[in-house]
Amino acid sequence: MEQLARPLTLLRRDEVKRRTGLSTSSLYQLMKEGELARPVKLTGGTVAWPEHEIEAFIRKRIEARKCTSRIMSVDKIIAVLDGIDDRASLIAFLAPLRLPTGLPEFDQARLSNALMAAASRAWKGRISG
Repeated sequence: MEQLARPLTLLRRDEVKRRTGLSTSSLYQLMKEGELARPVKLTGGTVAWPEHEIEAFIRKRIEARKCTSRIMSVDKIIAVLDGIDDRASLIAFLAPLRLPTGLPEFDQARLSNALMAAASRAWKGRISG
């Protein structure tokens, strides 16, 4: 049996907030972080999100709760590593960590440098690069 395509539907901000349970400020913070798609501009100050993009965001959040390991952005990993100066904290942070896949060489180098610096601090300078 042939399946009919769903018509495209745009959701206004209040409907997106209702479906996601998020506040307006949270929506815009997630957009800034690249976690939520930006809305489509309809007129001067009117915006809406394609329904399928909001549904994908919700599905992604549901799937993320099934993952027991932490997946963090390179910037967040580096920020945490910059604050670690003891072995126990370093090991506790790294043990459950899952790195993002397909990192560009630039991010790989940044991550490597931050990890070496944290390891050096944790082992009081006895680690060399």
